[in-house]
Amino acid sequence: MSYKEDLYKNCLKAIEKLYEDSKYNSEIDLFRSFDIINSVNTNQMASKEHLTKAVFPIINSMKYLTHIAILGSWYGLLGIMLRQHISDEIYIDNIDSDPETKFIGKRLHKHDRNRFIVGDAVGYTLNDKLKKYQLIINTSCEHMEQEDLLLITQAKHRNAVICFQSNNYFSIDSHINCSNSLEEFENSLNLIDIMHASTLEVKPENYERYTVIGR
Repeated sequence: MSYKEDLYKNCLKAIEKLYEDSKYNSEIDLFRSFDIINSVNTNQMASKEHLTKAVFPIINSMKYLTHIAILGSWYGLLGIMLRQHISDEIYIDNIDSDPETKFIGKRLHKHDRNRFIVGDAVGYTLNDKLKKYQLIINTSCEHMEQEDLLLITQAKHRNAVICFQSNNYFSIDSHINCSNSLEEFENSLNLIDIMHASTLEVKPENYERYTVIGR
């Protein structure tokens, strides 16, 4: 069974568990069912696959990669994809401020070194916890204040690689920090060494997804 088949099977099981629990607990939020489905929709899969292909050659060139941080990881889809290509010895820490993502994420994929941590990117940065990661990924820069993004790029270990994604999808209210172009997004990160920069065309919504990797 491929990892995608396993993932979709586990998504259905997680949704079934939510439904069964809701029969006895009125506080269960059934919107989570849609949220789980949305987390593995066509655009989410394409975006994460685009990033995985872009970062994989860079991962292969990193001699001392032991820890990867994924900020705003949601239910851990990207971590699942990355796990298909990297050593079982490498830790992938999925970091999200929503406590429920930890419990649902563990149902979607079980691996001892794919961990789920409840916390926010800024808090991790201020507590100096990002220093241990050699690769820091953020696929939702459009949801973060620009000052917070720069805080992350400045607080990381100087040799750590960052892999950030954003878009020009301005019409979504929660997208508070979109970019007009790949070049604008790249320049906004103030990186010294750009290792990769690319654009993914997203249809039918007709917006662009930007991926920038560097130090």
